[in-house]
Amino acid sequence: MILCSFLATDSFGQGVINIYEEPEITTLMNKYKTWNELEEMVPAWRIQIINTDDRRKMESEMRRFKSIYSNIKQVNWKQVSPYYKVTVGSFESKLHGLAFLDEVKIHFPSAILINEKISKKELLGLE
Repeated sequence: MILCSFLATDSFGQGVINIYEEPEITTLMNKYKTWNELEEMVPAWRIQIINTDDRRKMESEMRRFKSIYSNIKQVNWKQVSPYYKVTVGSFESKLHGLAFLDEVKIHFPSAILINEKISKKELLGLE
């Protein structure tokens, strides 16, 4: 339980606010803060532009994407045998991902939005 007490303000609008927090709440909040600082990966969204078993096609589509969207730096591929997957961008919210997906679908009709764990640094554009 958190209790707040307020004192009347004086003519200058200044007052005192006292907040009393139970020790269990403080302990839990400190644990949450520590865990959150240690966690490197967060759930986020990417756009997958191709999923193919043809490496040449994957490389071609990746080059084509980079030529159309040269401002997007996060263009990655990975192999999940026997398929090659190309993902682009990193979006904190599904809504932002969907907005860009509409534009990408003009050039890559099979593009889809996927949910992945992404490093905080990449999500912030620091990588």
